[in-house]
Amino acid sequence: MLNYYYESMSKLKLIKFLFTFLAFSHYQFNYSQSDSYKTDDVISNHNDSSSSEIIEASNLNFTSKEKKLKKFKLSVNDKTKFKDFSFHEKIYTLNYPVELVWDTYQNTKPTDCWSGPLTVYKNSSLDSSFHNFKEVNHPVFSEGSIYLVRLKLIPLVKITVIFKLTKLNQSERIIEMTYGMDNTSHGKQTIQFIADGDKTLIKHTAYFKSKSKFRDKYLYPKFHVKYIDEFHENIQKNLIDNSVDNAITNLEPVELVLEVIDL
Repeated sequence: MLNYYYESMSKLKLIKFLFTFLAFSHYQFNYSQSDSYKTDDVISNHNDSSSSEIIEASNLNFTSKEKKLKKFKLSVNDKTKFKDFSFHEKIYTLNYPVELVWDTYQNTKPTDCWSGPLTVYKNSSLDSSFHNFKEVNHPVFSEGSIYLVRLKLIPLVKITVIFKLTKLNQSERIIEMTYGMDNTSHGKQTIQFIADGDKTLIKHTAYFKSKSKFRDKYLYPKFHVKYIDEFHENIQKNLIDNSVDNAITNLEPVELVLEVIDL
């Protein structure tokens, strides 16, 4: 009966099934250990100094998502050599001047740019302040903010990623987001805005590396493109809504994909 089942499936459906299964297997998330916090830890430290007890007890007031944000550590920094990282780049063209596009992007709220169905903003932090998707007057992008976003892989299968907005450069018009150490993939993404007459080129670049070469070569690019397309489309909606003449703009992607870049 098993043979009959496989024979009845088209090759395309079989390939999609296997690909999805591998995606689910490789897109594992590593927060389980880093998230764990037991009240037994406070009890076991009962004999420690009173200040330590106060710190441990105060941690109980944080939600699990807030603890993830508090424990965030960068996976790469300015001294990281990206020679061994995989590389992906995609360029978008918007029929709006760069000043307007840049202003819209940097003033977009995370609740708007990661608003589903594939990507959903959950929580963020800046300094000692915490925010979540339920807030009406949510702050816009800010350098130093840490974001927690849920990604949909397949129906009923979702993962959570965490990253920090490490650069919001006004003069060069660059946004940089760096992955957290606890993510399955380490690396960063940069979004650069380039004037092209009355249009704007948006160059979205990603450097990424995990423990699986198969995942980096076949899985990450496939899902990454879907997520960033949705990200830019969501902000484009705000751009259209906020434009004076409400003109319709075309999003014209030109894709360049390389496996590894030499630096």
